Amino acid sequence: GKAQVFTFVSADVRHTRKIIATAYACGSHLIVPWDVYLKSTPTGSERYFGKPEEYADLYGFVRAGAALLDGYEDAAVAGKGVSDSRYRVNPPVSFRFKGGSGKVRAFVRAVPESKDKPIVIHLVEWSEKPEPFMLTISNNRFFKDKVLAIELLVPAAYDGALHKAAEKSKNFSSLLRKPYTRRMTVGGVTDIRIPALSPWGILVIRAN
Repeated sequence: GKAQVFTFVSADVRHTRKIIATAYACGSHLIVPWDVYLKSTPTGSERYFGKPEEYADLYGFVRAGAALLDGYEDAAVAGKGVSDSRYRVNPPVSFRFKGGSGKVRAFVRAVPESKDKPIVIHLVEWSEKPEPFMLTISNNRFFKDKVLAIELLVPAAYDGALHKAAEKSKNFSSLLRKPYTRRMTVGGVTDIRIPALSPWGILVIRAN
């Protein structure tokens, strides 16, 4: 019954960003990388202090998308090096890479026993050179016999003034962007072209 919050010991900004995104995609939390102990030195210790322009876009995204994180639990996973034995036939999501990096992982999450809440697919890009890719979803795995509405959410680029205004108003909706929306047909599968991620996006699927 106790919450767990993780920290990550690294001064590598790109790698830490991937860890932050993956932690939240799995339903966990990662402490903001500030005053991170790296190693002892002859004069004391080497510590790392992350800058807002390095990580604030991701944490702002968490606050903006809190309703799509709170109460959600694991439903499926997919991607290179990931296997999910729960779906031997007709998995909820699969990848078709056409020029993509091949290193994206997908984490499907849903609110248990809820027919009204949207289902979300967290997409985390682990390549150093992100590229657009194709994601295939099995429509009836989400809302059976329903027309689906889908949108992609990504973090807005860091803007100090925007973050201060959001903190003051407690309205964080300005800290995300929606580069993709679509209405899908009933049944079958749908191919969705996802732009290059840096490194995180959330695909939101609702019954329309």
